[in-house]
Amino acid sequence: MSVASATPPLSAFPPIRLCQFAKDAGLSLATLWRYRRRGWLRTVLVSGQHFVTREAIAEFNARAERGELSGPPRNPRALAKMPGRSTLPAATQSPALCA
Repeated sequence: MSVASATPPLSAFPPIRLCQFAKDAGLSLATLWRYRRRGWLRTVLVSGQHFVTREAIAEFNARAERGELSGPPRNPRALAKMPGRSTLPAATQSPALCA
């Protein structure tokens, strides 16, 4: 086994700016901020800018593959579009203005 064929650890790669990661991943910054706020994606603050490490990306992908990040959508209109749901819950339906 040669040393040259071994892959370097993820910690050997520099962190990526969050905005660059958003472009590379095809996600919006708002989505990444939401993931960060929920604790799904760990970021590092360096000189006032948020960076994401390769380890954090790998951890996020592993958790997503295991289904830890899945769940029903929080948007009531999205729930109404799910199979088996024909209408919005009563609390979220718009009231009739003129009866």
